[in-house]
Amino acid sequence: MESTSCSKTQAKYNCPRCNILYCSVQCYRSQQHLECSEGFYRENVVEELALQKAEADASKSTKSMLEILQRIEQTDALRDEESSRGAASDPEYVNGELDSDDEALEDELASRLDGIDLDNAAAVWDRLTTTEKEEFQRFVENGDIVKMLPEPNTWWAHDYKVSLVQPAKKQSEQETKMLEACPKLVKNIPKLSDILPNVPSPAGMYTKTL
Repeated sequence: MESTSCSKTQAKYNCPRCNILYCSVQCYRSQQHLECSEGFYRENVVEELALQKAEADASKSTKSMLEILQRIEQTDALRDEESSRGAASDPEYVNGELDSDDEALEDELASRLDGIDLDNAAAVWDRLTTTEKEEFQRFVENGDIVKMLPEPNTWWAHDYKVSLVQPAKKQSEQETKMLEACPKLVKNIPKLSDILPNVPSPAGMYTKTL
């Protein structure tokens, strides 16, 4: 089946939100799919803040939100004024430290987010200003929002050094650790057609679940 967004390439994936078929990241971020992809990235940013909230206090999570918004604003301004310079050369944001104006902005943002459940993407979104929302949307459209998300810590990306020579009936310590990190295989999985009342969508074959 062809990609619904570009209609040029055979689809490889389907969106879990709207089931639209797409062939690549560029296709996923297309104008036709902007509303869905924007919501996806917005929820990922907010989920990251919620994880930080669980590990630290609320003020630290608020500062993380501020830094995300500041990076959006600064990158957008640098693109217009000094496209040849990187964010690291910005005099107002050096080594992740905030100047006095930024500290005032941090207090203002903390006040806006006071009492808000950072797990709730819609609630956080409602507290952002129109300018912040527009800047966020521009970041989604040009793909820069991906740079703000943390690197995924997936089990298959870990480096496990397993000895090539080991006893036939005994696992090495490295192999044991590798297998423990892998998700357990689910047995006796019923067919999708046996679970759903209707015939499953052909797009289901493109769905990947971790």
